[in-house]
Amino acid sequence: MNQMALRSLYADNEVRDIDTQGDTELPAKFHELLRISILASESTPFDPMEKAFHQAGERFLVDGRPFDQELQLVREYPLTPELLVHAHGWQTV
Repeated sequence: MNQMALRSLYADNEVRDIDTQGDTELPAKFHELLRISILASESTPFDPMEKAFHQAGERFLVDGRPFDQELQLVREYPLTPELLVHAHGWQTV
């Protein structure tokens, strides 16, 4: 099926198991982790793990948005042999 789902999050030395069916609230300490995970992924994800981050955001964050303030993607750093990471640069508007 090529699908993934978040099962747990780890923040401030605490693990939070995520119930895939019932929970609709997430303690505040896990919000930043989830927000950053969404911002690090594509805006319209195709990767199954990135899709899972966005689905969790829609479920646990207000309006499914990663941050309350408006953000603009100003730079995307692609994966290269010299930079083995795909990164995004964001700016508040």
